[in-house]
Amino acid sequence: MISEECKKRSYPSLEHFKSLYYDRIFKIKRMYSLENWYSNVSFSTYYIKYTEDVLASGNVHSSDNIGDYITVVKTQDKNYININSYIGCENNGNITEANGIEVIVDKINMYMDYTYVTLKVKNNTGKTICIDSKQKLDTMYLQDTNGVTYTAFLNENAVEEFRVSRNMEITVEIKFNKMYNPSSREINKLVLGDIVLNYDEFSRGEEEKNSISMNVKI
Repeated sequence: MISEECKKRSYPSLEHFKSLYYDRIFKIKRMYSLENWYSNVSFSTYYIKYTEDVLASGNVHSSDNIGDYITVVKTQDKNYININSYIGCENNGNITEANGIEVIVDKINMYMDYTYVTLKVKNNTGKTICIDSKQKLDTMYLQDTNGVTYTAFLNENAVEEFRVSRNMEITVEIKFNKMYNPSSREINKLVLGDIVLNYDEFSRGEEEKNSISMNVKI
C-alpha cells in the first residue's frame, strides 16, 4: 500500500518498515482517531492519532500516544499511502542557466515540517565551482510569491557535495525549513546566493572569493 517514493526514501525493505514504523507504534494494542486535514484532486492528507487501547490495558492516563500524518496518493490505477509525515513528491524539471552554470530543479519532496529539493547542476565555466561555500547560513533559500523566504539547512550537506568540477554534473538534495501548507503562497524560485566561481583557487587561499547569485526558477 505504501507508495514507491515513500518506500525508496524511508523503507527500502519490509524489515525497515517493520522495525522503524510498525514495531514503534504497535508495540501495544492501539485505538485511533482520524482527522481529514487536507484534500485535493491528487491526494488527501489525514492526521491520525494512535492511543493506547484502554479497554485492553485499563490505563486511562497513558502517555504512550503517537501522531502521524498519512497521505493517500491518487493514481489512475490504484491509491497508495505516504506515511511518517511524508506528503509526496513533485517532479519539477525547470531549467535555469547563467554564467555557464545550468541548474535543473529535479524533484521536490514535501514533508509536514520541511521540504527537500533535488538539484542537478552542470558546470560549463571552465573552472571548479561550488554552489555554496557555507560561510553563511542564509545564502541559499526558497522564496514564495509573497517574498517570504525559507532557508536551507546547509549544515546537513558537506561542502564537497556542492563542488562541481569543470564540464561535470552533480545531483544534490538539500533540505529547507519550508513546512507543508497547501493554503500558503507558491514557491516560485530558489536563490543560490553564494556560487563560488573560482572554488579551487579560493579554497587553497590563492585568490579572493569570486561569487555570484543565481535565481533558479521553480
